[in-house]
Amino acid sequence: MKKLLFWIVLIVGIMALIGSCSKKDESTTAATSGGCTVVNSCSATASADNITGIAGGWMSGTYDKLIIAANPPLSYAIDNTTGCVSEAQLLSGPTGTNSLQFQTVITGANSYAERNAYYSDSSCSSPILTLTFGKSDLTLGDALSGLSVSNKPSTATKFTYKNSCYEIYPYNEAGATYINTVLAAAGITTVAGTKLLCQDSGNTEHGLLNISDSTWDGAASDNRTLLMEDEGSTAFSTWVSPTTMTRID
Repeated sequence: MKKLLFWIVLIVGIMALIGSCSKKDESTTAATSGGCTVVNSCSATASADNITGIAGGWMSGTYDKLIIAANPPLSYAIDNTTGCVSEAQLLSGPTGTNSLQFQTVITGANSYAERNAYYSDSSCSSPILTLTFGKSDLTLGDALSGLSVSNKPSTATKFTYKNSCYEIYPYNEAGATYINTVLAAAGITTVAGTKLLCQDSGNTEHGLLNISDSTWDGAASDNRTLLMEDEGSTAFSTWVSPTTMTRID
């Protein structure tokens, strides 16, 4: 389903993920603020570390989820350098959103983060709302081969990770109004101009990884592609509905 209308599903999936995280955190007994269990940080800053041992190569840096739609046959208005989406048909989010980014950032040798940002301008410079979901304890498992899913690699590497944290940052009232409406049922309330840093469930999730063009040297012609299957309650044995991402740094 992701691949039929992947931009719509990504947007809906992000909202579902926030709701899921929020509901899990409601049941914790630690000190809370704004409806969540407080943590000190939840970074989406790219690390110099590489995650090695993956089918096809290794991964590091920042990967964009929507650049693929900038190329034929779709050819939507998306900056191939930054992943900034300004295509009106793909925009969703807070009132006044004129561009957005959905990215996966490798934050350490065993961690990564999902970062989703909404902007009031068309070049991803003036944020309205940013959402970060931290993933820790990434552990690689068995290598799979001989997979026969159409248009997907025949190899993959199993992995597990933990949902460790999330950060909600509404930069203005439009961002706060939007995300507070989304999270109303979970009991989470944000304030414009204030970051809300929360502990996530800590649950272990399963996934698959494959990466192409591991000879990355920073040249403009390089186009490393990450295929990630995640959010599995049990281990995957083949591709189901993975997300395709393109490295941008």
